[in-house]
Amino acid sequence: MNGTRVREYIGSGPLAELIAQGDEAERQERLESAVARRQDVAELRAEIADVEEPLVLFRGNVSLLAAGALLCAGYRQHDRGEWRKRNGDDSHGNSGSE
Repeated sequence: MNGTRVREYIGSGPLAELIAQGDEAERQERLESAVARRQDVAELRAEIADVEEPLVLFRGNVSLLAAGALLCAGYRQHDRGEWRKRNGDDSHGNSGSE
């Protein structure tokens, strides 16, 4: 009941055994349902991974291409963050023509 375990004494005899069998059938059904859900989730994750892998590779290639274009255009990346236009006065001793 609402996620809490409840034990109810039914007694003994044929009626109690029938109720116990029904409870066991319900438990087995819940277990099978949980296993099926886990299998569905595993299949969905595999499908997502199949789709995601080429996208991750594409993103990496685009980032590399963009970085090359920015470097050629005279920009530098500040502390692995934003890209800034190089000016002629570079205090780090790097020239803009490297």
